[in-house]
Amino acid sequence: MSRSRFVLISALLSVCAAPVMATSIVMNGSFEDPSITGNYYECVPAYPGACSGTTDVIPSITGWTVGLTSVDVVQGPTWAEDGIQGIDMAGTPGPGSLTQILTTAAGTDYVLSFWVSSNGGPYTDSLTVDWDGIPVATVSSPVQGTWQEHFFSVTGTGSDTLAFIGNRGGNAGALLDNVNVDPVPEPATLGLIGAGLVFLALRFRRR
Repeated sequence: MSRSRFVLISALLSVCAAPVMATSIVMNGSFEDPSITGNYYECVPAYPGACSGTTDVIPSITGWTVGLTSVDVVQGPTWAEDGIQGIDMAGTPGPGSLTQILTTAAGTDYVLSFWVSSNGGPYTDSLTVDWDGIPVATVSSPVQGTWQEHFFSVTGTGSDTLAFIGNRGGNAGALLDNVNVDPVPEPATLGLIGAGLVFLALRFRRR
């Protein structure tokens, strides 16, 4: 490939790809903050005294509000899909919930994605996801060490509440990690990509 052709390809790809490289509006979607030390898990209570089965307790998770009873921040090769930490939605003990208020663009469509596994498992209907208090889906979680990604379409109103609710009690539930909410590319952006690719094809054809 000639240098001029390489430069042309690089420039077109940069122009076409930049508008669609969305940044998730979820804070701390992979639950890496705070970083836990010592034990492979730390319990996060929804209220004082909720983590009744352990002394390994941290007060909060950056960006998220814990509800119901508790969740556990967990770490290790089979406990996280992205990074080194994930969440066991059945804390010590559970069940627990996680909520985050997101700043969105009213009327804009978003793609909500997240990964699930299990502490043990597999578990049927172990996790429910809500958008503004309305259930989006209830999903099952595969056996520990296996991760499954889910995608859903949601619409912003300006300020929206994303919530995950664990459906199992005890100390073992669905594992959650790598939560993202990304805006859907606008038609104009997709048109720019198409035009760039057509131009590239015609350029190569003439040569």
